[in-house]
Amino acid sequence: LAKDPERKRDQASVLCALAEAHRFTDTRRALAYVSQAVGICEQIDAPGIEVLARWVQARVRGFDDQPALDELIAAAEAFDRLPEDERAHIAASPLGYVVSEATLAQDLAIYGQFAAARDHAERFLASHRAPAQRAQNIEFGNAYFGLGIALAASGEADRARSAFER
Repeated sequence: LAKDPERKRDQASVLCALAEAHRFTDTRRALAYVSQAVGICEQIDAPGIEVLARWVQARVRGFDDQPALDELIAAAEAFDRLPEDERAHIAASPLGYVVSEATLAQDLAIYGQFAAARDHAERFLASHRAPAQRAQNIEFGNAYFGLGIALAASGEADRARSAFER
């Protein structure tokens, strides 16, 4: 991909996927991948992939114990401003879960933004039906995890336990 100038968008997408894959095990490597993706996006006209790259970058920085809440919120807001076709394209990709309201709920809960996390999780759960295939349930897991953290932080232990079980 790096040798084909017509496939820069694909290259940036793969680099984002690599960053997501390494976010738990090697954050420095993940940051290097996503930094490359951001650099590519700055050279081409691919606003959806650029927003995805910025969102992944914020997530990975969080895993690397760097303050990234403002970046995460900015990426989420930028995603919401994208044209519908760009949002749909990213949402249908293998990294669609990254830019999900459910994943945002989990990320916000991890940052201690419990009210916002709860709002996003509840909104996602109220507006989506769980897919039939368990392998596609990552977003629901993220929503329930974020909701569980938010509920636990507000002292609603029974409801938090239920969310974590789901």
